[in-house]
Formats: sequence, C-alpha cells, structure tokens
Amino acid sequence: MRTRKLKIREDIRFALRAFESRNFRKLFWPQSIATCGNWMQHTALGWLVYRMTGSPAWLGAITFFSLFPIFILSLWAGVLGDRYPRQRILWMTHFGSVGISLLLAYLLITNELTIERIAFLAIAQGILNAVEIPTRQAFVLDLVSQSSLQSAVALNSTIFNLTRLVGPLVAGLLIDFKDESLCFGLNILLRFPILAVIPFLSFAPIPELREGKWNLWKDLKLGLRHVQGSKDLTALVQMIAGLSFLGVWFPTYLPAVAKDILDGGPLVLGYLYGAMGSGSLVGAYLLARSGSPQKTGSRVAIASLLFSSGLILFSRVASLVPALVLLFFLGLFLTTQNVGANSLVQLLSPDELRGRITSVYTVSMLGVGPVGVLLAGAVAEWLNVGATLTLAGVGCLAVSLLFYREVKRVDPEISD
Repeated sequence: MRTRKLKIREDIRFALRAFESRNFRKLFWPQSIATCGNWMQHTALGWLVYRMTGSPAWLGAITFFSLFPIFILSLWAGVLGDRYPRQRILWMTHFGSVGISLLLAYLLITNELTIERIAFLAIAQGILNAVEIPTRQAFVLDLVSQSSLQSAVALNSTIFNLTRLVGPLVAGLLIDFKDESLCFGLNILLRFPILAVIPFLSFAPIPELREGKWNLWKDLKLGLRHVQGSKDLTALVQMIAGLSFLGVWFPTYLPAVAKDILDGGPLVLGYLYGAMGSGSLVGAYLLARSGSPQKTGSRVAIASLLFSSGLILFSRVASLVPALVLLFFLGLFLTTQNVGANSLVQLLSPDELRGRITSVYTVSMLGVGPVGVLLAGAVAEWLNVGATLTLAGVGCLAVSLLFYREVKRVDPEISD
C-alpha cells in the first residue's frame, strides 16, 4: 500500500513538472480565471442566440463568424509571433476581448442587441482569436523546456477543460437568475488578473527570431514549406483539418440538443458542457502524467477513432443521463487527440519556425471548422440536429481510418 501511494505521488509530481518554470506558475492561475470567463460567455452567447432565433442555422452562423477569421489571418499571425514579443501580442488581444464583452453586456442591458450586432462582434472576437491562439500555443515553449512540454500543454488543456466544467454551470445559474448580461460582465472582471500578470513575465528573448529585415510572404512560405516537407506534420495537419471540418464543432449545437431533444433549459445546457469538461479533464491528466511522447502518435490516432464512434452514438440519444455519459467520453477522447496533436506539432517544429507552424496547426484545428459548422447548420435546418450529428460522426470515422496508420507512427525526438 505504501509503495502504491508513493507511486501515485510520483505520477502526480511528474504530471505537474511544468510548474518548475517560474513563468508558467505565474501565468497558470490568471489564465485559468480568464478561461473560466470565456466559457461563461460562450455558453451565455449560445443560449442567447438560440433564445432569440430558435434556429440551428444561426447557431452555426455565429460560430462561423467567430472562427472564420482564424482561417484567413492565423498564418500571418504566426509570422508576427516569430518576429514580435509574444507576451505583448497576448496582452493586446486580451484587452480587445474585454472591450467586446463590455459592448455585449451594454447592448443587452439596453435592449439594443440584435442578431446582426452579435454577428459583427463575433467577427471582431474572431479576428482577436486568430492572432491570440497561435501566439499562445507557440508561447508555451517560451515558458518551459521541451521535456516539460507535454506536461505544460496538458495542464493548459486541464485549465481549458476544468473551466469548461465550471464556467457553463455558473453561466446556467446566472442566466436562470437574471439573464446573459451577468455572464458578459463577470467575464470582463475575470480578464483583469491575466492583463496584470502578462507584462511581468520575464525571460530572455531570442534575438535571431526578432531582429533583422523580414518579408511577410517569404517568412510565411518558409513555414508552409517546412510543414509540406514533413510527412509527420502533414499527416497530423490533414487529419485534424478533416475532423475539424466534419465534426469537432458539434458542441456548437448543444443548446439545440438541450432545448429540443432533452426538453431542458440553461441548466441542462450547463450539465452537458460540464460532462464534456469532466471527461476532458481526465484526458488532460492522463496525458500530463505520460512520460513517453514517442507513444503520443498512437494515442492521437486511437482517440480520433473513439471520438468518431462516440459522436455517432451521441447523435442518437434521447435522454439526459446517456447524453452526459457519452459527452464525458467524447470530452476525454477529443482532449487526448487535441493535446497529443498539439504536443507533437510543437516537438516537430524548429524554434525559429514554431510560430508559423503552430499557426498552420491552428488553421487546421479551428480555421476550417467554420465552413463545416455553417454547412451543418443548413443541414440541421433541412433534417434535424440528431441526423446532422450522425452524418458528422460517420465522416469523422472515415477520416480517422484514412490517417490511422500515418499518425500512429509519428515518433518525435525530445531534448531537455
């Protein structure tokens, strides 16, 4: 028994090895708080859109508007992240998000918020996300060593998924108590800690990445050529892009599932997001305690197959408990796939190209999804949400099978 307890403690200590970095420790909790606010606003906005329109097509359209700028701008943002201080870029994007939340809250309180204005603000947030997401992903290796990367990525995913458990539940309670404006206002307050911390992160810059003349097109092409010349990166990017287009967007339609299929309200929607967040939290922990990045390719490939199969099953649910169970496992599999793929992309990227290569990954993960979610919204209007999710699951399964062998063999080398 004593040996088992010691082994558990060692596993936990190993999973938390990224906390050996002072900068990572300083950023972790403010980022956790800000991400919780993001999930509250995301849940509230989805419920608000469906309450205003009753249309799955509008749910898909708002998601399209918030993500499509990533497809257009993230590659250029990767170049900027390799040439300018990443912490300055992150601070500016967080500050811009505060302004958008302030506008949402004000317009809702004054009864001036229309679906068209929501769409406009979604585009503005999408532009900020297009810059922030690849910069934040590349920033991880500015904070920790390569040997701690998988721990850092998994712990960041833990933030994302723990707050996906807490944020929507809090949002459901606040919406039930008053309306969505409370969620927007609280999201503003929860941004302040990270705005205060980012300027005080201290580490030595890498001069060769920041100095000298540079050409936007030429620098962008260097990153794209590197991805094209790497079979491992190409396989990862193609599989993630296929899954993102065909079905990873499915949480967009959870408000419709909660209201139309499960006959629930905002609290039921919070439970659905919470169940998925719980599974994601378990998946992130299992990856964080893993000491074998060389096996990550296999985990990504298997998790993609299991996610696709789970999505097909979820599309057929008609009651709350099976939906919660399936969402738990969908969260686990999706996190295993995303965290694993993110780690592999960064381990396979040279430092001087990391911003550009992570931007390619960001486009494959988030940039192509908006087209898929927009198409899914139209299909859901024609058929229904359940049938649309079934088609999505079948498509994801086909993509997972197509890339299974190629992704499974990805085997990165790491250094301390």
